Amino acid sequence: MIGVHLLTLLQARGLELAAAVALGALVGPSQVGARIVEMAFGRHYHPIWTMVASVALVAAGVILLVVGFPILALALALYGAGNGIGSIAKGTLPLALFGLFG
Repeated sequence: MIGVHLLTLLQARGLELAAAVALGALVGPSQVGARIVEMAFGRHYHPIWTMVASVALVAAGVILLVVGFPILALALALYGAGNGIGSIAKGTLPLALFGLFG
């Protein structure tokens, strides 16, 4: 839901539309970067830890965004990374929970 309203949230923090779009564009590369890191190291740990990392990163990003952290790019990068890892966890976690993985 945050992804849908991200530009509005950034504008509510006082950013112009162009700046909000520029910062919002950081989410996509953060997702891809996190997926690459997860692909490189993910086979070394259980998929439940992938979901834990996803939730932690998304929560950290949202908390930093809500409390008014001055470095919005970091908050959005954490949010994007958590979202990217979460897309992988959604596919691998059911396999782990039903005993079909590792």
